[in-house]
Amino acid sequence: MTKPRSTRSPRLTRLIWLACALACRAIAPAQAASEIVLHNFLSPGKGANPETGVIRDSAGNLYGTTKSGGRRNAGVVYKLDTSGRETVLHSFTSGADGGGPIAGVIRDSAGNLYGTTFYGGAANGGVVYKLDTAGHEIVLYNFTGGADGSQPDAGVIRDSAGNLYGTTYLGGAANAGVVYKLDPSGHETVLYSFTGGADGGYPGATPGLPQGLPLRRSDPRLGRQPIRNYSQRRHGERRRRV
Repeated sequence: MTKPRSTRSPRLTRLIWLACALACRAIAPAQAASEIVLHNFLSPGKGANPETGVIRDSAGNLYGTTKSGGRRNAGVVYKLDTSGRETVLHSFTSGADGGGPIAGVIRDSAGNLYGTTFYGGAANGGVVYKLDTAGHEIVLYNFTGGADGSQPDAGVIRDSAGNLYGTTYLGGAANAGVVYKLDPSGHETVLYSFTGGADGGYPGATPGLPQGLPLRRSDPRLGRQPIRNYSQRRHGERRRRV
């Protein structure tokens, strides 16, 4: 007796086999990702306790900051080459050059780095700095702790005209922080001064923690400061809920 011929087309058969293959692949156990440690901050003289991430240039070098360590335990700006070798580009003294860089850096097309420090400078209110390719630091602005802002907790961004923009954690009209612009000549313009009310206050960079936590911290340099809707960390310690 002759078997009835299948009415299934060769094209449909191929599609069924492809679907089965994809399904089997989907349920196969995923291969575990492996971590590669590029650098351990083992020597305090070369920095310790990085609070933020890194940026990368076209050659694969990484650039970042640590909030402590260095010659005066006031933090460093570092470079990490593709072989994992660290070079300290600048070691902060907590004096006129600033100290405690909590935020990271940005890099322009010429290779200059820009960032902020949380304290230090002429009035101990923090600074905005530039680091040239030779490792020479130029303080672009000293925060006074008044209407211009104080204690920048976040870094800066830069537009095509060379203006820098950032925020400070304190200072301003209500001592609740400001948004500022810094032009290439070093002139600061306060774009907005927070009141600490409905408009918010105490702006800063808080990677890795959820926003909106009602916190309070006592800082030995600043006294007790209320922190509204902000996850905070300070020099020499991890952020924590209190």
